[in-house]
Amino acid sequence: IALREEHDPAVLRDTISSMLEESQRLHDLIDTLLMLARVESGRHPLQHETIDINDLVREVGERLEVLAAEKQQRLAIRTSPGVAVQADRGLLDQALTNLLHNAIRFSPSDALIEVSAVRRGGDVLVEVADEGPGIAPEHRAKIFERFYRVDTARSRSAGGSGLGLALAKLAIEQCDGRIDLEPSPAGGCLFRIILPAAP
Repeated sequence: IALREEHDPAVLRDTISSMLEESQRLHDLIDTLLMLARVESGRHPLQHETIDINDLVREVGERLEVLAAEKQQRLAIRTSPGVAVQADRGLLDQALTNLLHNAIRFSPSDALIEVSAVRRGGDVLVEVADEGPGIAPEHRAKIFERFYRVDTARSRSAGGSGLGLALAKLAIEQCDGRIDLEPSPAGGCLFRIILPAAP
């Protein structure tokens, strides 16, 4: 009956757009869950190789630059020469993509989002800093838990599933590294990945 009724074309467009967005969210959720299951079960074959972090950071930044541009955000990539790690490229790419995607998603329009990579002693530090609402101290211990959301309403409106940080943490740990949420002097979030530098 509904199909035989006449509807406002604008309303139909909005309805179809919402349906497509929800379908994409479900698709992304399933992909993330499958990836988590593969990594946790050891069915994701690790392929450690020497990776130039500068190249990888730039690649991820270029892929997501269009999302930042849609929100009039500024994306700054700061790297230094000779920064390489031994890691699984696919997992490291996934972790960086999740962190940068979150930074774009939760930061306001005209925000500055910075991604930096530097070698410090025997480690490589990769940082993703944003100007979003930040995360209160009482939530910091739980943000890497699967399906945990600081603000359910905000996460739902932004399209978050509560899995991005869980997958990022697991991916980094599989690359023999760790990820921390550090206090950000400018507000927002500052995620720091620490990986052993390639010899």
